[in-house]
This record gives sequence, C-alpha cells and structure tokens, in this order.
Amino acid sequence: MQSRLMGLETEFCVRRSASSSSARRPSSRQVCRAILDALDSVVRTAPGERAGWPRYQRFVQNGGAFSFEVTRVDANDGLLESATPECRGASQLLRYERAQEALLQRALPLARRQLASLGCDIDIAIVKNSRDGEGHVYGAQENYEVEIARGWRLLLYRLVLAALLPGVLCWVAAIIIASVLALLASLVLCVIFPLARHWFELDRYSRPSSSDDELGLAGFALRIAVAAANAIMSPISLTFLWTLRLIAFRRIRSDAMAFLLSRSVMTGAGTLGRDGSFALSERAESISRGIRTTVRQRSRAVFDTANLLKLLMLDSGGMVATVRALFSRRHRLQLGIGDSNCAQTAEFLKIGTTALVIDMVEAGFLRDAPHVRRPVRALKQISKDPTLQARVALKRGGSMSALELQRWYLRRAEEFLSTERVASLESREIVLLWRETLQALERNPASLVGRIDWVTKRMLLGEAGTLNHAARKKIDLKYHEIGSGYLSMLEQKGIAPVRVSAHDIGDAISRPPTDTPAWRRGQSIRQAGHAPGSMCVSFLPGRSEKQ
Repeated sequence: MQSRLMGLETEFCVRRSASSSSARRPSSRQVCRAILDALDSVVRTAPGERAGWPRYQRFVQNGGAFSFEVTRVDANDGLLESATPECRGASQLLRYERAQEALLQRALPLARRQLASLGCDIDIAIVKNSRDGEGHVYGAQENYEVEIARGWRLLLYRLVLAALLPGVLCWVAAIIIASVLALLASLVLCVIFPLARHWFELDRYSRPSSSDDELGLAGFALRIAVAAANAIMSPISLTFLWTLRLIAFRRIRSDAMAFLLSRSVMTGAGTLGRDGSFALSERAESISRGIRTTVRQRSRAVFDTANLLKLLMLDSGGMVATVRALFSRRHRLQLGIGDSNCAQTAEFLKIGTTALVIDMVEAGFLRDAPHVRRPVRALKQISKDPTLQARVALKRGGSMSALELQRWYLRRAEEFLSTERVASLESREIVLLWRETLQALERNPASLVGRIDWVTKRMLLGEAGTLNHAARKKIDLKYHEIGSGYLSMLEQKGIAPVRVSAHDIGDAISRPPTDTPAWRRGQSIRQAGHAPGSMCVSFLPGRSEKQ
C-alpha cells in the first residue's frame, strides 16, 4: 500500500437550542465564530489565509484547520468545517479526525460562556452527519493524493492550463479593481446616507440592523462586484471543468467507480426519509453526476473537482505556489460521495479500502474491473435497499449486487497484496476487516451494531417502535452528536469498538504528523507561541510564512 497523502474535510452542523424563552437566539455565524475564538484558549492557533470575513479560518498546532463554511444564500448561515492535517495511512488519518472532533468538544464550554455574556444563553451541540432535518446535504469530503493524468493527457492538461492562465490573471485584476471601487463607493454612501436620513426623517421608518452584520455597505457592494466578475469568469471555469472531465483521473474514474458506488454497504451513515423509508447513505440521493462539470454549488458529484477550480482561480495562496501546484502531476482527488461516519470501524474501512483500491488502479491491477451501466442511478438504487438485494446493470451485460461488487474488489485486493514483496500490516488489517464485514453483512448484520453506522441507526430506529416520524427523525439526528449522541453513548458502554485511544487523541491534538507537509506548518504555529498574528498559514507547501 503506497504511503500517499490523505485528508478529510468535514462539515459539522451546529445545533442551537435556547435554555429559556427569553434567551436571544444567535445566528450560525455567531455560534461558529464563538467556537473558533474558543479554540485559541484550547490549543495554539494561527490565522489562515481566509482568517477574515466570512470564513474566520484558523489553523491549529497539529497542522489541521477550522473555518466557517458560509452558504451562498445567507452570510449568517453556514456550517463549521474541519480539515485534518495531511496524513499517511488510514489509522493516522482516523486518529487526527478524532483529534479535530475532540478540539471542538473542548471549545464548546468556552463558546457557551462567550455567547452567554452576549445575552445568548443557549445549549450547543455539534452534529457530525450529512443531512439535516430539512433535507439539506453537506458532510465529509475525502482527499487522496493521486496522478491527475499520464502521457499525452498530462501534456494536454498542462497546455490547456497555459492557455487559460492569462484570462485568469485578467479576472484577478478585475476583482482587485472591483474591490477598490466597492470601497470607494461605500465611503461615498456612508456620507450620503446619514444626510438623507436627516433631511427626509427616515430614521423613524428604518428597521434596526443586526448587530452581527459585518458586511456593511462595502461588503454588499463587493459581493455584487464579485458576482459580476464570476459571471465573466464562467467561460474559463467551464472550459477547465470540461477539460478535467475529459482528462483527469480517468483510470480511477473507470476502474474504481463500481467500488465507490457500492461501498455504502459498509460506510453509509443511514438516513430516515420523509416518507418513513430507510436508506443506506445520507448523500446518495443528492449525487447528480460522476464528475463535476458546473460551477453551481448544489451540483454534487462522485468526483468533485472544485478544489482544482479554486486553484485555477488563484484562490489558495500566493500566485507562484498556486501556479506550481496547478501544473503538478499529482493532485488531490476529492470524493464527494461519502457520508460522515461516527463509528470508528466504518470510517477506518472507508479510508483504508478506498486508498487500497486507488493503489490497485495506479498499479494497473484493476483493468478488468466491472463497469456499472448508469452509475448515478445505480448509486441511488443500492442506497435505497437496506436488504442489500438490489442488483445493478453492468456495461458488459449481466448484473451484480453491492455485496457482489465489494467481494470482487476484495478478492482482487487479496491477490494484490500477495504479489507485493512487502505489504504493510495496516493494509493486511484492512483486508481482513473488509472480509469480516462483508461476511457479517451477508449472514448476520446485527453483529455489526456499533461498527457500521447504518446498521446501528437502523437498529435504534427499529427499537423506537411506533413513534411518529418526527420523533424517529430526532433519533436519526441525535445519533450523530459528538460526545452526547447515541453512537457516543454506545462507545462509552463498550458496545461500539474504539480504535483510537484517548492518549492517541491527545498526542494528535498537540503534534502534527511527522512525515507530511503538516509537520512544518504545525511546528511554525507552535514556535509562534502567543504571537500568531505574525503568520499567514496555508495548506499549500511553502505558504506557511511569517509576515
């Protein structure tokens, strides 16, 4: 198993409930910012490149980061996002994912006190799921370092980049000019509006503005300017996305697709539908395509290339480092298909089996892999059948169930490891756990309670009996609360096995992985001590610098 870089980006929903009827209800942005501010008292932090509005990005001393993921609809609405440091291996990544969650738990009491001092006496819980009670979809994205292309495809990719970059530079210049004009316009408006209020007695008609509104006139004008600039940029963005569709990650998209479509039998978080039906995956229904070909945020794909589009727009740090990263042969393969897992066994399987399948693809070991005829339809068909009997059509004829597809990849993984001169202990552990899990799903799924999320959640909903849909949906959501949810309770009772000890989590909170780019970033934050304002931190190599 290759020692490739891997990482997780997880979006958490923050549940807010007032302690009393008189308590003021803060916005999502206020709550998330209070949590981010509280991290400064828990661990050493440093501002990221997006430290200001609207993301308030903070890097922590283990090399990971936290930020506020704002929605396009409302600047005060959004999710708390965590990004692990770059890791090598499934065990290490699982350890740092749990360390990020532990940091949030430690920050919660401090955030509550900060909000209470502002008159917001509320209870806060952090929910690690992929679909809220209103049907909004978000969740985890997996990142694996892979080859974007080889041979003539890599050459064509670089030629297209070289052709598009001049247009991107013009777009960046347009954004800078628009920002300056927006600032000047806001200064003029700030002078005119007070005079207009006085002359026309508008104060008695005006509504009190939100105390949490940090945009002001400058921000409003800048949003309009950026929207116009993005519209101008659309031809370049779409050209790049369609180039990626034709060139990027072709072998993985072909040979690993059937694995990714069927892995929800092990990695699905489970979800209760509005009609009372139960599905394996919270995100499957929202997937609309195999690879992203549009800039629309709501368009969700198995392979999400939004990270590469951000690089093209020079949205990730210094220009030289970003351009160098763009032309690199190896990039982050970002998967948007997976659920956020609470069960540690399920998360370990998700990361480990996927990394192993990617290893086999890059080694040319899966050229005879089964190809599903209609991938998006097959994904939803598999997710909607918790009995695991659904069969999906294959391009070369015939059909296979999700379990049969997984067993095919498992057999090839066993053959692959037998050909390796030195196979790691972790890869052998992953294959053994993979085999045991598939056997249990086929013979006795109940034995996986506490190990596989959808099995555990389905058991809890089954025990709820004849409760109405609203009460059952509360069980669905409560399952995912960090530290206080039903899965956490099962871990505390020893029913759900724990693969990461408290000691390992404590070590991962304070120390970055030693053999990844996160080491330098984390060490820089630690050395900055109590003067983090002198730093600018980024995930791009060479961009964690003192200012």
